[in-house]
Amino acid sequence: MRKLSVFVSVTLGLTGLTGCGSTLTSFTPASSTQTAQQFINEQNGGGGGGGVEDSPFGDACGGGDVMERRGEDDTFEVKKPKSKSSFTLDSVKSLLGSGKAKTLDDIIQSMPASYLQNFALVYESKSDKNANSLAPRVLNFGEDATFITAYGSGKGAKDELHMIAFEPTDSSFHFYRIRDEKNGQLKLETDPADCKSCHAGASRPTWNTYSVWPGVYFGLHDNLAKGSVEQKNYQAFLDASKSNTRYAKLPLATGKEDHFGPLATLNAGNDALTRSSLALSKLNWERIYQKLTKSPAYEDNKIQVARALLNCPATKSSSVGKSLADYEAEVQSNQLKYRTQLIESSTVKEAGLKAKDLDAIIFPATAATAKTKFIVEQKLGLSTAGWSMTTLEESDSYSTPAAGLLDLAVILTERDLDLKILGDLSEKGAIEQACNDLLIP
Repeated sequence: MRKLSVFVSVTLGLTGLTGCGSTLTSFTPASSTQTAQQFINEQNGGGGGGGVEDSPFGDACGGGDVMERRGEDDTFEVKKPKSKSSFTLDSVKSLLGSGKAKTLDDIIQSMPASYLQNFALVYESKSDKNANSLAPRVLNFGEDATFITAYGSGKGAKDELHMIAFEPTDSSFHFYRIRDEKNGQLKLETDPADCKSCHAGASRPTWNTYSVWPGVYFGLHDNLAKGSVEQKNYQAFLDASKSNTRYAKLPLATGKEDHFGPLATLNAGNDALTRSSLALSKLNWERIYQKLTKSPAYEDNKIQVARALLNCPATKSSSVGKSLADYEAEVQSNQLKYRTQLIESSTVKEAGLKAKDLDAIIFPATAATAKTKFIVEQKLGLSTAGWSMTTLEESDSYSTPAAGLLDLAVILTERDLDLKILGDLSEKGAIEQACNDLLIP
């Protein structure tokens, strides 16, 4: 099997921007002997240990650099989400209320083809112990991830339909479950207590960030490594699933070969995982935006919040307890744990990837993330625990094709009259100008 050592530079160059304005295509992976701090310093143009001196916004980018424009990307604009899903919670309630749905399969078969375009096949699942390579769990994200459904092959001992619905009025996620009682009586449960164990208090979905999804078919940037065990398992799944109606309506990849640069791959052809992750990430930022703006301290500190998200250079501020240096160390530690989790997954092992190959999607936003956590926790008095949707609870990973933390900055500038003067952050030099405009007297 060909070792996918160039995976990061070729397929992960779409991740967007680093915390210091470099595209990932120009990132040099860290050596296996480098510490996380050495890697960050090297990529940010600095040397040594790079400690924070008199400012919690000590410039982590070397000489006051800020993130550059992300380029011509129609995913940049963030609008208040209005559901475009062709299948919703109301659809399910209507099926139950009319008596048309006697079994879970009745509900699943009623899902329109447009809703089934963005899906994931999870063969290693914490939620469904019956899931395996021949009978993966199905996650449907719909057109915009505002209504997510999850179900198994129907062959296991426990058959359930799990649903997550996004409520736009307060940007919250709510969880639902239907069990097939085998007697024609389907009961809809709202926010079941046991959902909290996997979903950070049932406050948000659990889904790893772009562009590595362990335990999911096509989990390496919507690709299968040619010649891998995962590819062979997928082909076996295609053969085994022909008679299972739960998979029949899904637009399954049937083996079309694709070449991602020098990578020989099998590609689904529709980038379903990438598009689903981007849509879900936008909803998650809406959830976080609501938390920020509801804080009594937000109005007095929103400029500092915006500066942190944009990774602007130093301003004066004070800390109580943890310093920015403490937050930087914490973020790096959390990201090292997340990298270890990815490395230990069969998906990454099968591709022959090493720790250094993942550094470019793990560490670039360390500086901006640390600054944001510092301001949010120190100034707004809010916890950032549960902000990330990854399966690692303490992860600080928000990577998306649209640059992660910058998406939240866009929401702030679109909706806050005081910040709206910053204009379109996608314009050339706009972020550097925004940092100048946001200077605190």
